[in-house]
Amino acid sequence: MKRQLVLKGKPVADAIREKLVSRFSECEATLATFIIGNNAPAHVYKRSLLKCAESLGVRTRDVELPESVTQQEAEAALRALSDDPAVTGICLLYTSPSPRDTR
Repeated sequence: MKRQLVLKGKPVADAIREKLVSRFSECEATLATFIIGNNAPAHVYKRSLLKCAESLGVRTRDVELPESVTQQEAEAALRALSDDPAVTGICLLYTSPSPRDTR
């Protein structure tokens, strides 16, 4: 008779989360999200990402720009985030239907 192996993911996930909370409490991490436009699924993902980051003790910053933003305005806003020494990571969420130079 084969023996069944039952994997329990919650204890593993809890241990990983505990380690992450400990690591993030030792540093001053800030995650920024950058989104252009009003794409509902992208905004749902963004909210989930921010909620998860905050639950781990990571500070967050949210930048939302309208679809009407110019290329230069979008670049300036992204550059400001990039130049901010408090921001340690930026999650770019491209949702704008208008063509943009993404280089």
